Amino acid sequence: KNLHNDMENRYSLFDKVGVSNVNDFNSLVTKDPSELSKNEKDALSKLTKEERKPLPKKIVVADELSDLMSNPDTRKMMIRHITALGRKARASGIHMVLATQKPTKAVIPGEIQANLPAKIIMKVDTANSANYVETPGAENLLGKGDMIVKGFGEDKRIQSGFLSNEEVDGVAKEFGGNGKVRKPVEVPKDEYKDEPEAPSSEPSKEH
Repeated sequence: KNLHNDMENRYSLFDKVGVSNVNDFNSLVTKDPSELSKNEKDALSKLTKEERKPLPKKIVVADELSDLMSNPDTRKMMIRHITALGRKARASGIHMVLATQKPTKAVIPGEIQANLPAKIIMKVDTANSANYVETPGAENLLGKGDMIVKGFGEDKRIQSGFLSNEEVDGVAKEFGGNGKVRKPVEVPKDEYKDEPEAPSSEPSKEH
């Protein structure tokens, strides 16, 4: 929900200055004042001092999507927010990586599937291969990094690189604050309840 709100806030900033994505926005707010055109100065004048800062790009990783989808009290809310983020978040600089060992329709419903631009699948059974990749073949993969990539033109079968435990630890420390434990974000209990769906009058933002 917080990411969904962040995305909508970013699009509000983009609308103020007449840009459509995070790269154009960051270029504008960091541009040398002496190089700004009149139109760009007028656009920046619509932002507050706090708003005239470059927006960081964010990558959100869910290492087991089924954990988020298994609670009936939050399932509809999760589907709604993930679908919205999948459809519009990329241009705002927010990206999602959703992983699961259970690629079933219960875990990855059609609304989410339709709004994921790329999919990677490793060896699964025949039924899940047809469901997730939408083409047969994943049941014949060899394991150990053998995978199918879908979403960038033709489906491709590739081999992932091998990462040792030491390399995995290094990546985790780099992205996790060099090994320092961070306090988890606490979400109020009422945040977990499904919200009533409000009709949207805004047109879908294409990018």
